Amino acid sequence: MPFLRLTSSDPGTEAKAPALSAELSQSISALLGKPEMYVMISISTSVMRMSGTDAPAAFIDLRSVGGISPQKNKILSKTLSGIVQKHLAVPADRIFLTFTDIPGASWDWNGDTFG
Repeated sequence: MPFLRLTSSDPGTEAKAPALSAELSQSISALLGKPEMYVMISISTSVMRMSGTDAPAAFIDLRSVGGISPQKNKILSKTLSGIVQKHLAVPADRIFLTFTDIPGASWDWNGDTFG
């Protein structure tokens, strides 16, 4: 049920995606207390412009049924940004993140909703 979509303009994103997605998946599972079998990661490369330049940047969109809160978001922000910085040539000040807590009735898997 947690879904993380990472879009980056770093040209090395595709080659680094397997290791990056594995670390993101494990971290999200641990931080949100969700089994990793429910975690989905999507990584793509895109042309991006941020702060008036086309230097490498990234956008992270994390959605989950539960686990998202103002306190948890601070931990998620630091952890996810750190992982992206470790794997890609994107500094922290060029990463935007969003967090969305989705009601269980609005999320479906395997032909049924979670609520």
